[in-house]
Amino acid sequence: FDEELSAITGEVNGMVPRHMEAIKSAILLELMEFSEDQLTTRSGKEEMSDSIRVAINAVLEKHEKLTTDAISDVLITSFVMQ
Repeated sequence: FDEELSAITGEVNGMVPRHMEAIKSAILLELMEFSEDQLTTRSGKEEMSDSIRVAINAVLEKHEKLTTDAISDVLITSFVMQ
């Protein structure tokens, strides 16, 4: 996760490292909600990406008391299913 999350810039970039463990946990919990069948489709991957975005924003909102979404997009640059 570290390399992927390092692309975040601006004010949010300072927030992410402070809450990295909670963010990683939230991402893993989201990933466990998706089945292999869901993730073989484009719409399933887009749903997963949006779910991860919402989870990261929830962590940042909880710990940083944000009132708007800090993360607007999650880009999936590689994907491996085992």
